[in-house]
Amino acid sequence: MANIQTEAIAVLTELDQSEASSQLKIPEKSEILTLAEIKERYPQQWVLIAYTERDEYLNVIRGEVLAYSPDCDDIEDYLPNRNGKAVAIKYTGPIPEEIGFFM
Repeated sequence: MANIQTEAIAVLTELDQSEASSQLKIPEKSEILTLAEIKERYPQQWVLIAYTERDEYLNVIRGEVLAYSPDCDDIEDYLPNRNGKAVAIKYTGPIPEEIGFFM
C-alpha cells in the first residue's frame, strides 16, 4: 500500500512540474522592443530580455524578449538558453508593496 502512495505522489509531482514548465512561452518572432512596448505586450509576466540598450543606471531601455512566463522560476530555468546574450529579467506588472528586495 505504501508503494502505491509513493508512486501516486511521484506522478502528481511530475504533473505539477510539467504544468509549471508549460507556462514558459517563446515569442513567435524576434524583434527589438522598448521596455514600454514589452510591458504592454506581456502584461504581468516575467520576461527574459536580451537587452540592446541600457541607461546610465543600467536599466533596460530596449531589447528582444527571449521568453516570458507568469512564473519567475520558468525564466530562471531558461537562462542557459540565452546563447551568450547579455540579459535582464523584468516583471511587467505592479510589484506588491509587501514584497521586499535584496540588493
